[in-house]
Amino acid sequence: MLRTTFALLFTSLTAGTSAMVLRDTGSVLARDGTTNNTCQTVDAVQFTFFGWPDNSPPGAGKAYTCPGRGPSSGGTGTHDDPVTIATAIGELNKCDTIYIPYLKKYGIFEGYCQQCIDDWNGHKYHIDIWTGSSQEGGDQDQTGCEWKFTPATAQTIVRNPPPGLEVNTGSLYDKNTQPTCHKDTQTFTNYDAGSYCH
Repeated sequence: MLRTTFALLFTSLTAGTSAMVLRDTGSVLARDGTTNNTCQTVDAVQFTFFGWPDNSPPGAGKAYTCPGRGPSSGGTGTHDDPVTIATAIGELNKCDTIYIPYLKKYGIFEGYCQQCIDDWNGHKYHIDIWTGSSQEGGDQDQTGCEWKFTPATAQTIVRNPPPGLEVNTGSLYDKNTQPTCHKDTQTFTNYDAGSYCH
C-alpha cells in the first residue's frame, strides 16, 4: 500500500548529516542499511505519525507482510506485537523490529512512506508510526492527533533491541474514548538514550 505521509519536514534537524550515529558503538550505519545484529541506539530520527484516514488508500493496509503478522497495520507495541512503522528501505530493512523510547513501544517496519524515502535520499532519517485503528478511522480528528504526537525535535530509536524493555501498550488514538487523542499520556520524552543497549 502506498502511504501518503502526514509529515512535518524538520530539515534543520539533520541538515548536513550523511550517516546515522550508533551511540553504543561509535560506529555508523552505512547508507545501504547494513549493520551487525547487535543492539544499536540511533540518534537524529524524525518521527511522524499516520493512521487509517491518511493511509493511501485510506484503511489499515500495509506494504509488506512480515512473519507472524496479519495483513493489516496494527500492534500494541510489545516485543511480540510491535506497532506498524513505515520508513525507507536502507534506513531499516523490511520487517526489522526497533524500540521507540518516545512511546515505550516496539515497532516493526512493514509500511511504505514516500516522504521517508525522499528524506533518506536527502540524508535525513525519518520513520512514520501507525496510530490506528485496524477497523476504522477518525477523519480530521485523527490526523489532528497525529500532528500533536509529532515531536518538534529529533528522537532516538533502538535497532535490534532486547525483548525486555519497558513497554506501554496504551493506544495513541481511539475514536471511541474521550479524549480520543492520548498524546499527553502516551509520550515519554525524559528517557536515557544510552541505557537500552548493554
